[in-house]
This record gives sequence, C-alpha cells and structure tokens, in this order.
Amino acid sequence: MDLRRLKYFVTVVELGSFSRAAAHLCISQPPLSQRIQELENEMGGELIDRRSRPLKTTVAGALIYQQAKEILQRTEQMQGYAQRMFHPEVNVIKIGFVSANFHAHLASVVRRFIQLCPEVEVQVVEMNSIQQVEALRAGHIDIGIGRINVVADDIEQITLYQEQLIAVLPQTHPLAKRGCAVSLATFNGGRFIIYTNQKRPSLADELLARLVSLDVKPQRVIEVEQYDSALLLIASGYGMTVAPASARMISMPGIAYIPLIETLTIPMVMFHRKETRSRLLQQFFTALDEVRIDAACANTVSEPQGDSLEPATQPTGS
Repeated sequence: MDLRRLKYFVTVVELGSFSRAAAHLCISQPPLSQRIQELENEMGGELIDRRSRPLKTTVAGALIYQQAKEILQRTEQMQGYAQRMFHPEVNVIKIGFVSANFHAHLASVVRRFIQLCPEVEVQVVEMNSIQQVEALRAGHIDIGIGRINVVADDIEQITLYQEQLIAVLPQTHPLAKRGCAVSLATFNGGRFIIYTNQKRPSLADELLARLVSLDVKPQRVIEVEQYDSALLLIASGYGMTVAPASARMISMPGIAYIPLIETLTIPMVMFHRKETRSRLLQQFFTALDEVRIDAACANTVSEPQGDSLEPATQPTGS
C-alpha cells in the first residue's frame, strides 16, 4: 500500500477540499485527484462523496480514514524513534508554536533556555494545537505551545498563563472612536468574524463557546482561515472579533484594538508526551520557571508545581 496515497486521502478529508489539500501538500490538483482515484480503485469503491461541499467521506471512506490516520501516525512515530535511536548525537529541541504567539515573553523563555543549553539547536515550527499533538505523538516535535486545552491520555499539558482578550473593531466604529473599553454586548446583532485553520477544534471554537456561555448573540458568524483575513474584513468595516491581547503586535490600517470591560481570558498551554522526561525538556521547564513575564503584557508565567504551572495571578482588563 502506498503511504503517500493515504496521506493525500487524509489531507483531503480533513481540509474538505481538493484545492485546499493540494495547496497544503504543495502539489497541483490533478495528480492529487489521480492518487485518490488510485486509492479508491485499490479499496474497491468510492471513499469521498464529491457532490458534498465541503467534501465528506462515504461510509466506507470514514472507516478507511480512521485506519489511514492510525497507519500514518504509527509510521511517523516509528521514523521519529528510529532517528533518535540512530542519531543520538543530534542535540536538537523542536518546539511547535501557534502562529503569532512567538512574542516577547515566550521569546524570553527560549532565550533563557539557550543560555542554559548553548550547545542545543532550537527549531521552531508553526502549527496549531491539534497539529502539535499529532507531531508530538509522531516524534516530530518535543514541545508544543498552543491556545486550547487538548484532552489526550498520552499528552500532558501545562498552563503557562492566562491572556486577556480584547475587542478588534473597525477604526470607523463609533465605540472605537471613543477609545474607551467596550462591553461584549457590542457584538450582539453584528457580524462576528472568527479565524481558524482547518484543524478543529481551534481557538475560534473556544472563543465562540465562551461568547455563547455569556449570552452574546452576533447576528452572523463569518469564518475565515487566517487572522490577517479577519483583519482585512474588519478594516473594511465588515465585522468585529475578539483576540488575545498579544494580537496588538499585528497592526493594520483601519483596525482598532480596544480593551474589554469584562475580564475574559484564554490560556497559553504547553504540551509534551507524558513518557518524555529528557534532559532538554527538564531544562526547558527550568527556563520557564526562571522567566518572569512583564506585567505590561497583561500575562503571567506561573510557578511550577510538580509537572504543572498554575497562573500566579489572574489578569485584569487593561
């Protein structure tokens, strides 16, 4: 069985589109479609319902998808183990980061780690929280740092700190012109823009769940794939959103970042494999322990207690 066909099939299913999958895999669409057709011929029937939008699996395809994911994960895990076994001299720590989260205080942790382990090469890979869990299992990264809590028996997570959410409004919005903190009620009856890549659950799902729990009811929810796309729509006056306070580092003409009256926070979480207790990982924990977050960022790094870090203080609205 061709593992590449399985990888292509899994990618199409998860992204729900041949064009998205082709772009993600850095290939053109015709050879991708051909590989999927070859897999279907090998399996003896259709695996993807091409009439659905987004694309969905057939009943048989759903079963093959689960099996294919397990095969790919085990193959990647075997490759990771083999590399560590046959190349133990390679002193590298690989860290997965959620996009746009590598800002001042996390950079300080990495900087301190480099001071503790100057002989170690640090590699940073951009991926969302769900992708980080998969990469940890496959041995592709050693540590993941993301925005959402992931429940997995083989993955341990550590809450680094809580970050205050802020409103992102068009500069032309009357409340933005006032320059005062706004209430979550601002989003009632309007267009609320969420930004998410295809892997779910995502930060967008977390934000929507929090808003629903607070009885915030936008008239319409608009989904885009990237935060930059959300900013473009907001700058044009087409909607609003909320974002972590650190998003203020990403500026765009026509955008206003406004504090919320309500204290609404999301965690920054670190993931690692439960069975992993390497020297490098312990040194990374030490770096986390020694770094203190600047209060101006409205974040806190907690004191370690055993294998977990609890927020030292709860942030307040800025």
